This record gives sequence, structure tokens and C-alpha cells, in this order.
Amino acid sequence: MPKANKPTRPAPSAAGLVAALDQASKPNYLGDPEVVGNLLRKYRDMAVESRKTKMDPEERMACDHGYALGMAEIFLGKAPSFAPMIPWNSPGQIDRWIASELHHPGFEGQTPEQTIANAILCYLQDNFDLAKAHVQSPKSEEWANAEMEKIDSRYIHLFLGIPYQEKVEESDDDEVKAP
Repeated sequence: MPKANKPTRPAPSAAGLVAALDQASKPNYLGDPEVVGNLLRKYRDMAVESRKTKMDPEERMACDHGYALGMAEIFLGKAPSFAPMIPWNSPGQIDRWIASELHHPGFEGQTPEQTIANAILCYLQDNFDLAKAHVQSPKSEEWANAEMEKIDSRYIHLFLGIPYQEKVEESDDDEVKAP
């Protein structure tokens, strides 16, 4: 009796690998943590600058939301000046991941665009919460910068689809000292 051939997974094609590398080498590639971080920081900086104007709070919120929707278009692969990770930066991929990973009550939107925009607004709120905490209970500038970097890192990981594990600093108290 002849052996049944086991179905095998097809080997990755060289063409697929070349296509992926070609996409990753484009400027403004959304798989590059530097690009994602720059987009988020630019959004945060724009929001901070808008608070220095005479814009009323309602107008400012509308501006923040409008810019977040524009960012959602980028992260959903709809902005030609940004090279998406295919298929990651598309509806049904990045938005579902973010919805499952971001634990902010009520942030999930009715559409992928709204979900992404709301996640970007959560990023902004996390930064503003940090600023308020720093004002209410002043700590060192180093502490504030380290906390801001944690927020940035968490959201960069989120938008890249990488699980985020916050680094826990080890204490010197855990070391065993020789007598």
C-alpha cells in the first residue's frame, strides 16, 4: 500500500520576500518604529501647541479629533506618502489588534478609522495625564521624561502589532550581599 503524501506548506516564495523587502525599504514605512514614533510625537506636539492658542476647548477637541482621524488614515494604509506594512495597516487588522490590546474603557469605535483615531486620542490623554501628575506632584525632569518614553514605547508597540511588556527596574535590595 503506497504512503499517502502529507500536505506540506508551500515554501515562501522569493518573489514574496522581495516584495516585502521592497515595501520595507520605502520612505515613511509604517513598520519602522522610528516612523511610528515620529508620527505620534508630532501629533502630541501639535496638540500641546494648540493649547497655547486662544482656541476654545470645544474647538481644540474638534481639532484633536480631526487630526487623529487623519492619523487613522495613515495607520490604515490610506495615505500614499506612507508605505504600509501589508496587510497589517489595513481595516480588520491593526484596528482589531488595538481593540484587543488597548484597555481604555469605551475607546473602541464603530469603524476601523474611529477605533484608530480613539486610540490616538488615548495616547494624547495618557500624555496629558502624565503632565497633570507631574504638576500636582513634581518629580524630577528625568522621571517625567522616562514616563513619557514609556508612553511612547507602549503606543509604538501597539501600532506595530508588538505585545508590550513594561520593563520592571530591578532594585538593589534584591541583591545578596556577602558578609
